[in-house]
Amino acid sequence: MSEEKKTPSFQDFVRAELGLGWVLAAALAVGLLVGSFGKLFQIPQEVYAFNRALEKEGLYDFFYREFMPDLRSKPPQLYTRAQAEKVKKVERILADHSPGFMLVMFMFLLGAALFIAFFLRLAAAYHLRIARLEDALAAQRSGSEPSPPAAET
Repeated sequence: MSEEKKTPSFQDFVRAELGLGWVLAAALAVGLLVGSFGKLFQIPQEVYAFNRALEKEGLYDFFYREFMPDLRSKPPQLYTRAQAEKVKKVERILADHSPGFMLVMFMFLLGAALFIAFFLRLAAAYHLRIARLEDALAAQRSGSEPSPPAAET
């Protein structure tokens, strides 16, 4: 009985070269990207709802003309009593209509970073595999023993 040498599949290559940790990282990356990508499309709806709530309270002009430009330059102590009441109402509306934008962006960026890291690691492993095959082929042509593989870092 002769045994045929089976060409390893891509999945076998990934399992052998990268290990389970990288495969799980890629799965986590896809989950984070898909989960956050759906939420990113809801942000314009949240902004629209926030603007409508400001209009309903009569705070739209105050928010965009006074509050937002002064947000970094004017401490809350410098607001008049009427402005401070408006700021409190704006903060309440912000809390009610917060889309969790920072969390969504963090999830998206983490997923993207994991995804990119996975493919960079995969490309490095593939490049290393090709280098080993080239060394083995060169050694076979010259009739000498192939050099031992370099230690991976």
